[in-house]
Amino acid sequence: LNLIIAKCTRIEIHTLTADGLQGVVDVPVYGRIATLELFRPRGEKKSLLFLSTERYKFCVLEYDTESGELVTRANGDIRGSTGRTADCGQLGLIDTDCRAIGLHLYDGLLKIIPLDGSSLR
Repeated sequence: LNLIIAKCTRIEIHTLTADGLQGVVDVPVYGRIATLELFRPRGEKKSLLFLSTERYKFCVLEYDTESGELVTRANGDIRGSTGRTADCGQLGLIDTDCRAIGLHLYDGLLKIIPLDGSSLR
């Protein structure tokens, strides 16, 4: 059982042991975290972490148990060419079958990022 905490520009991952929570990973993120979603695509043995920043960058991270580090599986820019920034801030979700990521970044617009196994390798 893990606890993932997003603290502005840092990600902390803790695991639950008999002695309580033990820190596993504490890494800086270049940018303020806006969205954090955990998901497990079909056929994967481990869950992946989708993260977006306030400056419209995103990455998909995986925890490598051998090295004890987070590994970037995918990254990119999700900035739109037009639109007014959403008043409620960025909202993100991943459908239950892990086929797509939906992002509400701008008023009146929904950005869809399709997920397939090849795009995350």
